[in-house]
Amino acid sequence: MSRLLKTFVVRTAATDAHLLGRFIRDRDDAAFTELVRRYGPLVLGVCRRTISDRHLADDAFQATFVVLARKADSIQSATHLASWLYGVSHKVALRARTMAGRRAKHETLTANPPDTAVRPDPIDEVDGVLDAEIANLPALYRDAVVLCELQGVSRYDAAKTLGILEGTLSSRLAKARKLLAIALTRRGVTLPATLAVSTTVTLELCTATVRAATGAFAPAAVTTPSSDRPMEVLTWIGTLEAKKLLADLAKGPDERLGRDATKTLQRLK
Repeated sequence: MSRLLKTFVVRTAATDAHLLGRFIRDRDDAAFTELVRRYGPLVLGVCRRTISDRHLADDAFQATFVVLARKADSIQSATHLASWLYGVSHKVALRARTMAGRRAKHETLTANPPDTAVRPDPIDEVDGVLDAEIANLPALYRDAVVLCELQGVSRYDAAKTLGILEGTLSSRLAKARKLLAIALTRRGVTLPATLAVSTTVTLELCTATVRAATGAFAPAAVTTPSSDRPMEVLTWIGTLEAKKLLADLAKGPDERLGRDATKTLQRLK
């Protein structure tokens, strides 16, 4: 079996904790790839609901997993990984959208008269508000919503993952829906009956994401976007963590990724 096929083998028996442990301990690309495969639809859904530009949304998706690779050993409990990734992807996507909007406004004002109107980002406002309110939920309720409502995990399996009784999970879901309904009503939005949205992550995007996050070799047959784009999204975050991450990538084994990271890091200084 080729290295690429081995990388994308589905390891349903492996827990999140096991996969994270393998990646932290051995920098196991196959383990990280399984995490991208497992949580990619959740993360990409958040990014594309937040950002209308598909390319920028995909960059935010990659940037989220770059952050995971950098901070994997600081995640206190893999039990809450889905909720953690949801929160990170929402923050990254919001920041990327804000900065892209500022850039577009600046370019518009530069090229056109001052009274030229800048069109707002045409995203689905209901989805955007819903994601924001889910992100604001207390952790124990957000965990339940992300697993059951957004990922479509059964209540039995979700309860097992979180280490609680199924009845407790059901209570948390009911409470979460009440909190969401109240918060959304205040913003003039009605809570939909179903929250889950299926988003497919292509093999090309998965491969490019693993490469950007781990510096793993990307097969020549797969066309991947420039790694400088997710790097740019990370610079928009503007945190010390982004600088540390870029410094690590600049010293990594992948020469092209290292050059991109070094250039981005120089722009931050």
